[in-house]
Amino acid sequence: MKSFNIIFLILLITFILAPEASAQDLSINTRASYWGGGYWAGISARVQLTEEVSGRFSVQTSTSRYYRGSLEVIYDFPVQNVFDPYVGMGLGYSTHRNFNLDIIAGGRVSVGKTLRATGEVIYTIFFDPAYSNRVGLNLSMRAIKF
Repeated sequence: MKSFNIIFLILLITFILAPEASAQDLSINTRASYWGGGYWAGISARVQLTEEVSGRFSVQTSTSRYYRGSLEVIYDFPVQNVFDPYVGMGLGYSTHRNFNLDIIAGGRVSVGKTLRATGEVIYTIFFDPAYSNRVGLNLSMRAIKF
């Protein structure tokens, strides 16, 4: 829990010190995932740092009572379309498998006027050689600002 507080503090400081234009876009998503052989649920917060770059923090819990947190940097491709693709990279920690590096590819799709759905694939590289690398899938949804 102590590492969760430290990561949350880093995200909060980043949000406060970010340029004024970028600090206007903070989104909080609910997420459902399949990662590491189990099902996970949680939330993520994303802060836009520039037009293309954002920081994201997520916390999840599994059906097996494990916890996972990650801090990621996301690059959005400058496409003005219904589908917004992105790639990213980040560091994660799981009470099940310790520290890891995540490589992310995904996209967001507007669903009607008020909802946005996100789907992404995560390739996880574990720092501990005792664990094999994993592929995961995240799905999330958030309300769009009016």
